[in-house]
Amino acid sequence: MEINKYNKWIQLGANVGILAGLFLVGLQIQQNSELTRAALFSDYQETWAGINNTTQSEFFAEAMAVATESPGELSVSQMIELRGYMYSIMEQFTRSISLYQLGVFQIDPAVSIGSRVSDVFGNRYAQAWWAENRQSFSPSIARIIDDELPSVSPDEDLEKFNRIKARLVQSAN
Repeated sequence: MEINKYNKWIQLGANVGILAGLFLVGLQIQQNSELTRAALFSDYQETWAGINNTTQSEFFAEAMAVATESPGELSVSQMIELRGYMYSIMEQFTRSISLYQLGVFQIDPAVSIGSRVSDVFGNRYAQAWWAENRQSFSPSIARIIDDELPSVSPDEDLEKFNRIKARLVQSAN
């Protein structure tokens, strides 16, 4: 009888140990999920920083200036440079949709992508590039861009730079 009594206590202790172990495993899974989300978000932000860094080169700045001021004068090498930039941006848009679907992002991609359309497509080159390449991208991205693009002037970048320049001239006087 004494042995049965001890066995019951041992079984109870083992069951409590199993439950505690399962709780700890669940806690570790939750922590790992949060760390993975944070790492994915950090990687996404780092990629945007990398794209921004590529725009700081003299060659890219010259290509973007021509695309903004007189896109008909773009050389093939400048268009190749700009094409790489556009594909990088589109890849980020694709990633934002994937990260939203995984629950990493809380903001609807239609909002996050839509808010960047005027920054990306505010010149004639970018709008012509989109007309030539839109079929290469998912329908969801195409829909978001197509919905926002009519409100973006093909001279928006130039207009924005001219407004900034006017403010600078005004503040110097």
